[in-house]
Amino acid sequence: METSRKRPRVIVADDDTFICRVLKGMLEAIEQDVALATNGLEAVDLALGMAAALIILDVKMPELDGFQTCARIRKLPGYERTPIVILTFDNGENSQSAASRAGATMFLVKPFTTASLMLALSRFLPISDATQQRIHANAVRATGGRVFALTGS
Repeated sequence: METSRKRPRVIVADDDTFICRVLKGMLEAIEQDVALATNGLEAVDLALGMAAALIILDVKMPELDGFQTCARIRKLPGYERTPIVILTFDNGENSQSAASRAGATMFLVKPFTTASLMLALSRFLPISDATQQRIHANAVRATGGRVFALTGS
């Protein structure tokens, strides 16, 4: 692997350290650099100090929840169009509306399979066609043969 190439940065914010480790491992497997935050304020601070290609936020976090964090990051220079994905167990209309009002790009409900999450996130990341095909093949296998469109955002 070429070490001089600057890899994209992803911010993952979740107060559950297990979820953070899982997401970090998944994203590093497709050559993404990952910065972890355990609360919303840490996520905002990370965003201030770097140019992230993608931000993943849990809804229920200390300091600032995912919606508040999303809204604050959206107001930062350079983050107007950065993909922000909200993860939550709550699939209710209120949560979906709150995510939309905060400026989230995508709303994903837990639990999710690794394959389906990677397929959803891969559309926002600058990854190779070979990696995209591998993610797609894994998602197809995980869903028993269901075919997914490989279109961008």
